[in-house]
Amino acid sequence: MKFRNLELVRQIIKEASGLDISYAYDDLVFAEHGIFIIQYDYKDENRLYCYFQKDCTPSYRIDVEEKLQKAAKLRDCKMIMRGNFRICPSEKSEEIQIEFVA
Repeated sequence: MKFRNLELVRQIIKEASGLDISYAYDDLVFAEHGIFIIQYDYKDENRLYCYFQKDCTPSYRIDVEEKLQKAAKLRDCKMIMRGNFRICPSEKSEEIQIEFVA
């Protein structure tokens, strides 16, 4: 398993949105309330990807996108906006599935 700088992402999220991390698993970091997800790039540790909850209001999204990009840049990282996601409950268990959508 590759080491991921979770503290760096925590600082970016906190500065940009005032939110904390609610969950981190492998290459994904979930902001509180599931509003957005940050994904680490496998090849470039200074590149991050962001996906917003499909139902996120456009005005909030635009504001936070800009702030995430600025906070990342201050830390010599690049935040790339990738699109939307939604959380789908699994019919077979208590697990959830994340579906990345356009």
